[in-house]
Amino acid sequence: MKKTPLGILIAFLLSTVGISGTAMASKENEKGLPTWHIDLQLKPYQPKISKNAAKQDFYNLMYGESEPLMTTFSTHHYLWDGFGLLGVGGSVGYWKTTGKTRICTDENDNTSPCDGLPGSSEEERAAQTALVADSTEGNSSTQLMVVPVSLEVVYRLDYLNREWDIPLDAYAQFGLDYNFWWATTEGSIAERSQTNEDGTTDTTRGKGATPGMNASVGFMLDLSFLEPVTASRGRKNGIAASYFFFEWNWAFGDGFKQPNRLDMSSSGWSLGLGMDFL
Repeated sequence: MKKTPLGILIAFLLSTVGISGTAMASKENEKGLPTWHIDLQLKPYQPKISKNAAKQDFYNLMYGESEPLMTTFSTHHYLWDGFGLLGVGGSVGYWKTTGKTRICTDENDNTSPCDGLPGSSEEERAAQTALVADSTEGNSSTQLMVVPVSLEVVYRLDYLNREWDIPLDAYAQFGLDYNFWWATTEGSIAERSQTNEDGTTDTTRGKGATPGMNASVGFMLDLSFLEPVTASRGRKNGIAASYFFFEWNWAFGDGFKQPNRLDMSSSGWSLGLGMDFL
């Protein structure tokens, strides 16, 4: 059965809700510390695409230099609560940008959709860069969708909150990613055909995946002080606390230097809301 980005996201959400429900149903642990955490995160995102200037310029012409928001849902299970909290978990995100196809015109005034190929030699690369720079906007819409899936390890320093009731935690996180992506034109997977010197034709479809890794550091503000009575009632029902968080993250999504991979690398800030369960 064909899996869509929305289907992957829904499956992940349902499995996580089931896990979290089990955590809430369990009796409060003896220390009163959280055992599970879920959060929803928003961050501006634009993939690096390639180290090749022609490919990057082609992307910027089609989609612009804006940074649409990526939405990410995460869950972590804390395995150790000695000095701080150490946990493992995962996340899945969804991001989409839209633009218009580009029409290139060659020296004979023939027009065709630009393919953004950089060429294999310096002359071909220079010619392709000039061709893309002089291209015009087409009538067809195009989209690039990215669904990053990550397995993560997180350490959370909750000493101030635990010992002094100061509602501020710091955390650091590291993960291994697999970035699924799809490029579509008018709703269908984009395709590009190239004729070889021997007369054969190679067709490349606009979809794939790029492995990588991520790291982030951030701060979490415990919101219990805003509504202490509601927070106390929540703890009786298995909800330890809710948080607002801000972080800086790095995504290294170049396929670990593998060739011919779409580079999903980026860095920047993100913010979101999270919840702990006892």
